[in-house]
Amino acid sequence: VNDKRLHRWQRWLDDDSSWPDFSVVVHGDLYVGHVLIDNTERVSGMIDWSEARVDDPAIDMAAHLMVFGEEGLAKLLLTYEAAGGRVWPRLAHHIAERLAFGAVTYALFALDSGNEEYLAAAKAQLAAAE
Repeated sequence: VNDKRLHRWQRWLDDDSSWPDFSVVVHGDLYVGHVLIDNTERVSGMIDWSEARVDDPAIDMAAHLMVFGEEGLAKLLLTYEAAGGRVWPRLAHHIAERLAFGAVTYALFALDSGNEEYLAAAKAQLAAAE
């Protein structure tokens, strides 16, 4: 693992203010391919709940940051809070760190799969500077 990434992840993991003190039901694999959109361009549902569990709410928000950027994430968090979702001061930072940590998540998937192409891609991601 690239030293810069490793130190970044260690700082995040050690920073208690980044982490929620509660859990929620999460989809666990929420990305655009699992979101159903109706003919008025509104979300009408989500599919593939096979990864659902009780966990950190930021898990379901990292892909949103990747697709829509910081401005899109800020809008999501305002909407989430207005709808009753619990937020905390370092939630946006936590989501960004979860997104950066995605290389580790992918590496674990690659190890489980045993697929050599996935393993090679995971090694490249972990070795990259950022």
